[in-house]
Amino acid sequence: MSIKTIPRKQFKLIGKQQLSEYITGLSWSPDGNLAIITAAGELAMWQSGKLSLLTSPSNDSLDCIDFSSDGKYIAVAGQKGEVQIWQAAENLDFKLVTTINNEKAWIDSLAWHPIENLLAFGVNRQIQVWDADRQIAIANLEFSNSSVFNLAWHPQGHLLAASGHGGVKVWHKGNWSKTPYFLQVPGASLDCSWSSDGTYLASGNLDRTISLLHWDNPPPWLMQGFPGKVSLVAWSDGLDKPLLAAACQEGISIWQQQQNKWQSYI
Repeated sequence: MSIKTIPRKQFKLIGKQQLSEYITGLSWSPDGNLAIITAAGELAMWQSGKLSLLTSPSNDSLDCIDFSSDGKYIAVAGQKGEVQIWQAAENLDFKLVTTINNEKAWIDSLAWHPIENLLAFGVNRQIQVWDADRQIAIANLEFSNSSVFNLAWHPQGHLLAASGHGGVKVWHKGNWSKTPYFLQVPGASLDCSWSSDGTYLASGNLDRTISLLHWDNPPPWLMQGFPGKVSLVAWSDGLDKPLLAAACQEGISIWQQQQNKWQSYI
């Protein structure tokens, strides 16, 4: 009986830089630029092996960051209540083109539309949707129940989900004024995420559960028995049967649908 030896993959360190405070967020652009934010309010860009600072250290942390789907814009926000939109310029440079001021609002959730340059961000109990190309607000949505914990666009871009106290609300992009669908959960939804094909909407909940909705086919499944709050949920991509990863305390569980049931593998 022969035993095959699997060759060990070798990784090479291609860059290492030091910032003044701990990292609070990372985002890759479609063309391979890495944007970095810190608790000192620094916005840095790693390009072609070099790190450049776009903002200097301050007393206000930056807490959320995201590149637009085409890589044209990057949005950052945080403790100061400002949403900054930077635009890619020539010579691998970025320039600040928009600053949206929201006094007395610590902003820690934002998300770009998957196709258009529309930015959604949470401001206290509201969600604002901003058209970056036209530099105008196109919607102000009331979550009402609480501040917004997380935002997630549907992969096809026609729905916007927001998690918070009481559950997840889902608005239709074509009719912002329409009453949103409300996926109710016990307690609060800490995180929400669409599967890559847009079929399922998952919610990680404060009361140690996961709510899982087959869109347009309620009622939702409810996974129970977690040792603590389910703080993060994330879907796999490119599989016939999507996998759902859920973070709870020090552990991660992986879920997959088998026939009409969802089973955990870890």
